[in-house]
Amino acid sequence: MQRNFLSINLRLWLPMAALILCTLFIPSCVEDPKPKKENILGLWKIDRALRNGKLTNSLDGLYMYFEKDFTFESNLLGDTSSFSSIVEGNKIKIDHNLIRHFDIQELNDSLLKLETEINEDELLFVLKR
Repeated sequence: MQRNFLSINLRLWLPMAALILCTLFIPSCVEDPKPKKENILGLWKIDRALRNGKLTNSLDGLYMYFEKDFTFESNLLGDTSSFSSIVEGNKIKIDHNLIRHFDIQELNDSLLKLETEINEDELLFVLKR
């Protein structure tokens, strides 16, 4: 009698356990939504910047401007410069030997968070319209 009770319980609990595990793990496999390219267009001004995880004010006055053809203009390297760029998924690839790409961390109508690495420094830019 004990054996029948155990086998009945296993038949009930095993599928339930599998269902619970699936509901926990399947949503974590879904890709992050890709930002809309159109939302990147326009003028963005620095709100704050972090260099290697520490707040820095050496980038005060920084701006980034993305035109309709995705020409990227910025004063990031000192003087104002323009480069061609391509948006692919969550990356903005820049045609420059020092700035290779930005990882888009967050993007909405008024906020843009970008991460990149320049000269072995990890940089996080928080930009606003």
